Amino acid sequence: MNTTICEMCGLEYGIGAWPLCPHGIPRGHLHDFRAYTDFNISDKPVEITSLAQKQRLLRPHWKDDYVVHVQPRDKPDSYYRELNDRRAERAEQERKERRSRIIANSNIAD
Repeated sequence: MNTTICEMCGLEYGIGAWPLCPHGIPRGHLHDFRAYTDFNISDKPVEITSLAQKQRLLRPHWKDDYVVHVQPRDKPDSYYRELNDRRAERAEQERKERRSRIIANSNIAD
């Protein structure tokens, strides 16, 4: 069997064991599961005693998780093109005004 001795604590550990102190076999949080009361799953508080129970209670809420509802446009494409053009013109005008203010301020400082 392939084993290694930890340089920190001298404990011998094998393949699949956690290489850092404290050693052991990683099991996620399955071995640490503690029962708790969940107040958000339903109208009444629910005592959750296992991960399987938690997933079973949450499953009805998962049906629309990845569905994106897109509302149909009620205006023609030309409206949105014109709107974007107006926004671009406004942004360009603001850039020009900002540049002229910067130039005016630099001339005052000189």
